[in-house]
Amino acid sequence: IHNNIISGFRSGSDPTSGYSFIGISTDGASGNFTIRNNTIGSTTLANSIVMGGINTTSGVCTIQGISNAATGTISIDSNTVVNTAVFGTGTSTISGIVNSSGSAVTINANLITNASVTGLAGTSLGINNAATPATLSINRNTIRSFSISNSTAIFTAILNSGAVTSAIAIDSNKLGDTTGDLITYTVANSGAFTGISNSAGTAASSLSIQNNDIRGIVHSVAGSSAHIYLINSAATLSLNISGNTFTNLSVNTTGSVLFISNNVALPAGGTQTISNNSIVTGYAKTGDGGTVTVFTTAATSNATATINNNGNNFSTITVSGATILTVWIQLDVGLTTKTVSGNTFSNWTAATGAITVMTLSGFGNTSAIANNTISSITGQSSITGLTIAATGNATALNINGNTITGLSSTGTGGDVTALASANLSTAVNIFSNAINNLSSSGASVTVTGINVTGGTGTISVYTNEVKSISVTGATSPVAQGLAISGATTDTVII
Repeated sequence: IHNNIISGFRSGSDPTSGYSFIGISTDGASGNFTIRNNTIGSTTLANSIVMGGINTTSGVCTIQGISNAATGTISIDSNTVVNTAVFGTGTSTISGIVNSSGSAVTINANLITNASVTGLAGTSLGINNAATPATLSINRNTIRSFSISNSTAIFTAILNSGAVTSAIAIDSNKLGDTTGDLITYTVANSGAFTGISNSAGTAASSLSIQNNDIRGIVHSVAGSSAHIYLINSAATLSLNISGNTFTNLSVNTTGSVLFISNNVALPAGGTQTISNNSIVTGYAKTGDGGTVTVFTTAATSNATATINNNGNNFSTITVSGATILTVWIQLDVGLTTKTVSGNTFSNWTAATGAITVMTLSGFGNTSAIANNTISSITGQSSITGLTIAATGNATALNINGNTITGLSSTGTGGDVTALASANLSTAVNIFSNAINNLSSSGASVTVTGINVTGGTGTISVYTNEVKSISVTGATSPVAQGLAISGATTDTVII
């Protein structure tokens, strides 16, 4: 099905009727389809496909640009779905591409743009796959210029909910681009926003979510919607979420924000790679409240798995009011080999919310926390740079080469800690870290360079540089370069 133009459809506006439109629909057992270079809607005429009447239709109205239910090899490539609109007061939705079947599926290089949604509630999607093929490719698509005039509408740009058996690739997609923002909410909205979601796979499959870009999430009126930019909730044999960018986002929501979530356990021999993801230009959350988290996992992977979180750069973050920053949370407690290295977290400004930059745990075998940079972090509450929690049985956990500088709690101030460890691994080696310029203006605060609060093996703390600690409170502030407390049978070598 090639090179067709389908446009100029408008439903009636009966006050109780629901209307549905599908631009291209394919079906059939073992049907093999290539759907390519088709245009659904007019590239020049706004609202060229309309279902429902403005403020009159109470029925559910839906638009699907392309829908496939055939079971063979499916290629949906280089199509355009443009200038569509659903109106009325019901749970009306727009989906650009919907795929529910196929033995091998590619959905590549499509453009889904200029979609307008009114009504109440409902979930609109750019691309939606529910099929369970051997392989799934959702690559190089562009989704932009969705407009939501609906206070509770839910939006997901790309969703895979099919248990793909071999390989899932969701790579190099543009969610918003230089031509248009991804989405604009024209009214106060409380519905969930999700950029890319993978919710299914198998213990034998691989998952790649790489080199995608998200930009242009606009709340024209302050909203309360929660944002999740990338999420995987399926246990696969291997996972690679790398090279994704979050470009110059400024979000006017009081809801919580989560950049990357992967709260699933790895099987035996599995691998998790979360690397080289970054903020481009900057990130601002102008709505007061909630929590901003860059990465989180709290699973229990098989001890033979390997986890690498390397080379990520989440810098230039500004949040408002009581918004809390709990940024890199690597709490997979499966006692795996784990490397957290070369990450950069710099130039953050918060108001009254607490800040915790990195929280790590669950180390096994020989693991490392090395060469990370945490710098220029400012707020008015407690600030913690790097926390290593208790869970661990590593033969050696090396915490070295990290730079933590410029942690400053101003105003009423709070406690400031650069590096804290309570890890129970056999050997915990804290060495060659550079810590400086820590300060708080709180009346009775504690500012600490390195704080060891527990351990049951050998803890070695050596050749670290800790300097320039400042407390200016008027009551009973405390400054500590190195503090050792709460240890049980550990041996401390300084």
